[in-house]
Amino acid sequence: MGIQKMASLHILVHESGSYDQRLLIEMLETLGCSKVDIANSSGDIYESLALMHYDLAFLNFQDPEEEILEIARHINRRWSGKEKPALIVAGIKEGDCIQSKYIKAGVNDFLTDPPILEGLLKVLSRRI
Repeated sequence: MGIQKMASLHILVHESGSYDQRLLIEMLETLGCSKVDIANSSGDIYESLALMHYDLAFLNFQDPEEEILEIARHINRRWSGKEKPALIVAGIKEGDCIQSKYIKAGVNDFLTDPPILEGLLKVLSRRI
């Protein structure tokens, strides 16, 4: 994956203040992703997406399951095609068998907990 392509990605991270979310943001910046915005709530996510196009949106698995599913459903109802960011649930435990629920709601990919650079690179390469 090219550095220029990585630097051009506009990424939204649903930040809950957890250590893993801060680590994710630091790893994205280390990879050259300089356009990383933070949303503190579902309302912030919707507002950010209404104002600007994002290539990727990382949702926080530590939030209540129904909230994540509703965020994914809402985004998929409101945005489509190239306007819709790829939705990635960050913080899922390796081997969690609940992924099918998220896929049905419109989630595109998963990043395991704790986030590791290799896993993040795989997710990014699948999405660009």
